[in-house]
Amino acid sequence: MEDMLKGEDGNAIRSFYGECHLPFLQFFQLFSEHFKCFTRWRQLFTHSNLITSISYVENNF
Repeated sequence: MEDMLKGEDGNAIRSFYGECHLPFLQFFQLFSEHFKCFTRWRQLFTHSNLITSISYVENNF
């Protein structure tokens, strides 16, 4: 692969991958894990006896 990415173009691709693509993938993986945890918690909460007629779920985005 190193042989294929030579010169300025290869450096630009490697730079983009290291500076933009990898951080986005890391962020997306963390976001996905948090989202899965939240949806599991919400499902447990909504099926539990904690819900009453005055209960509500507040999401701050």
